[in-house]
Amino acid sequence: HLVTGSLSLDMRSLSAGIYLVKVEAGDYSATQKLAVQK
Repeated sequence: HLVTGSLSLDMRSLSAGIYLVKVEAGDYSATQKLAVQK
């Protein structure tokens, strides 16, 4: 079962750095690393 989609995040208030973003929907869970550069 393949699920695709997109997610928009407003990151203007975040400081530069590495963040972990976790998305949960029902039984599905995914964590991705996000790098913010300013």
